[in-house]
Amino acid sequence: MDIDQHLKKQLLETPKYLKKYLKENEEHSPGITYYTGNWGQDLEDNLTDTQRKKLQKQMAKLSDDLIFVSRKLPDNVGGYNYIAYVK
Repeated sequence: MDIDQHLKKQLLETPKYLKKYLKENEEHSPGITYYTGNWGQDLEDNLTDTQRKKLQKQMAKLSDDLIFVSRKLPDNVGGYNYIAYVK
């Protein structure tokens, strides 16, 4: 299977994107959709084991300040919206 370079970049930049969101928003902000697709599967398909572990560690650290929610998209679209809210 080919690695999607655009998707890989997006996945790897997610923690940076969320840190910026956290810095710029208050507790009552409406939340941010940080990813659309199938997070777990996309990590599996597009990142090396090392990259995946590093990203998961960064996301775990962010979970101290953010609440992560996933919402299933309609079946004709597939996948999920992944949303973060400030705790």
